[in-house]
Amino acid sequence: MQPWFVSEDFTEHEGYRALGPGQREWVHKYRRDGYMVLENPGIDTTTLDAATAQLRSAYIQSAAGYSAPSRVQDAWQCSPAVREIATSSTILEVLGVLYQNAPVPFQTLNFEYGTEQRAHSDTIHFNTLPHGFMCGVWVALEDIDASNGPLFYYPGSHKLPVFHMSDLGLEPGADRYPQYEDRIEQVLGDSNFRRETALLKRGQAFIWSSNIFHGGSRILDATRTRRSQVTHYYFPGCIYYTPLLSDPQNQRWMLRRVKDIRTQKSVPDYQGIEQRAPERPRKCRRNLLRHFPLFTHRKDRG
Repeated sequence: MQPWFVSEDFTEHEGYRALGPGQREWVHKYRRDGYMVLENPGIDTTTLDAATAQLRSAYIQSAAGYSAPSRVQDAWQCSPAVREIATSSTILEVLGVLYQNAPVPFQTLNFEYGTEQRAHSDTIHFNTLPHGFMCGVWVALEDIDASNGPLFYYPGSHKLPVFHMSDLGLEPGADRYPQYEDRIEQVLGDSNFRRETALLKRGQAFIWSSNIFHGGSRILDATRTRRSQVTHYYFPGCIYYTPLLSDPQNQRWMLRRVKDIRTQKSVPDYQGIEQRAPERPRKCRRNLLRHFPLFTHRKDRG
């Protein structure tokens, strides 16, 4: 099972027939390119200002293995404005149209400067079984141009295979992430996909599917910030896991404890069993994970 718009006969899907002409354009573009720009995601300027102000002193150095220089993870736990952006009714509605399923916002990342991060797919960090039921939404908190390190992406690259570390000849582990980036650079260099940049105005949103390859362009003006927020969304009825730390060949999986930002309740797994997370202080920090040695994926559930 994959998202409905991936199938060849998606235009026969009941959900597609119920869409308006503009919504059908969204689906076709997202299917073809793996992304779409939302000109008006329903986030007012006061919320953008508040997110900037509430995080002004909160940025921290990135975790080992990642190249983002200054960011804060899960700031929704301590910033009402970040939570409001992540739960924008307009964004949730658009994602609901694209996936014909209710999105679950589960993680936020806020950036003060451009990351200059090398090309990667989010499917190395977050994934689902079945694949494809995750996406990201990148909201510009200020104008983004060529000089302050804009997001770059490869249209259509979401059609490449979902790469686990073992698919690239690597052992799982965060310390091998630079080697993953090397392998992906080779894959993209051998492909016909062409790099583009997202030059967004303040308040615009960039929606990308889970497997599109993207990163951060070089910062040309070191005096410039590039304040932005990424929210990641899962969809119900899947197994949620971290591929970077998983080894599918040996059936070893790092499953994720997923909490819905809106309700702050644990999200049920594909069997409807809640993955309960321990109580945590209300401060910004990384999502907790837990390791299960083995599970059986029921084919009748997709």
